[in-house]
Amino acid sequence: MPVPTDARGVDPVDMDAAFARTGARLAYLQSAVNNPTGLSLHPERRRPLLEVARRHRALVVDDDWARHIRLDAPVPPPLIADDVHGHVIHISSLAKPVAPSLRVGFLAARGPVLARLHTAVVTNQLFVARPLQEVALEFLTSAEWPRHTGRLSRTLVARRDALLAQVRRVWPDGDVTPPRAGFHLWLACPRGVEPGPLARDAQRAGITIGDGDAYFVGEPADARIRISFSATSERQAADALVTLATVRDSVAVQ
Repeated sequence: MPVPTDARGVDPVDMDAAFARTGARLAYLQSAVNNPTGLSLHPERRRPLLEVARRHRALVVDDDWARHIRLDAPVPPPLIADDVHGHVIHISSLAKPVAPSLRVGFLAARGPVLARLHTAVVTNQLFVARPLQEVALEFLTSAEWPRHTGRLSRTLVARRDALLAQVRRVWPDGDVTPPRAGFHLWLACPRGVEPGPLARDAQRAGITIGDGDAYFVGEPADARIRISFSATSERQAADALVTLATVRDSVAVQ
């Protein structure tokens, strides 16, 4: 079930109520950088949220997908850094910072949950291609790794800022949270425009965007789309947004 969030991330009071109401034993978060909103869990909410998990004897899976795609602001420390009771399972992968096809993930945990996960991971690793594991090891232990992430950050910051500037020019209500990591923008749809038809018509025009309704656990809170700036040049992204704005106006007219 979804738990409400605001500009400071998940509210521990709401998390507590959700656990009490449902009897659930696991929460899934993206505390450092939420996809697609770009928001981070406020520092003052970290320890109260962990206390809620401890009180309900629940686990928190913290998906730290964008830590190695830092842009121009510090990424908050992993939530597991504040976890002293072993309730957080920290997960990430190389698919985003290296290559989409390098589907190698990793996790961190402590205490009894780590022992149980270790057993599962040993079994799982029997079915992960050994060459992929060797490639992952080569990346993470190479002196080129920090240089790669540095180049990645500089390139993505330039692309993000160029796209944000274009958003302010061609998109009504262009107020959007600049992400501190990752490569997505989360845009509100103007009144009368639904994300599903907009995504469909944009695809026909050669523009791929994310239908915002797909990113909500329950009913969508509002009408939004997700756009990415990782695989296009600044010029391509600017042109694509102009095309998308034209499609948007057409959808609104209909």
